[in-house]
Amino acid sequence: MTTESFNPEEFRRIATSLVLGDSSEASFRTAINRLYYAVFLATREALGISGSRTIHGRVYGELRRYDRLAGERLQRLFELRLLADYVLDVADPLRNDWQRNYQMARRLANFVLERLR
Repeated sequence: MTTESFNPEEFRRIATSLVLGDSSEASFRTAINRLYYAVFLATREALGISGSRTIHGRVYGELRRYDRLAGERLQRLFELRLLADYVLDVADPLRNDWQRNYQMARRLANFVLERLR
């Protein structure tokens, strides 16, 4: 019995469906998380990087060598993911608009994925 590998694009689809059905802060935060992992996993696979130890840093580093702008965008997406996942009370009003943060995350994700093609 053979099974196909998981397609990280599924995480992008989930992110979109989350915010279409619900505009709550929790949905936007979760969608940002899923967008990040969709792009991270696609990048890791495209660049042939394996392992788990320090994997995020290795993926950013390799992507920067491959395409500096794409690497920077992935790093910004990672920072949004950290904000969404770990910061419960965002004091900065510019960073506290979760719909805006999600839109930024989508732009960053699309940029990186386009550059990988």
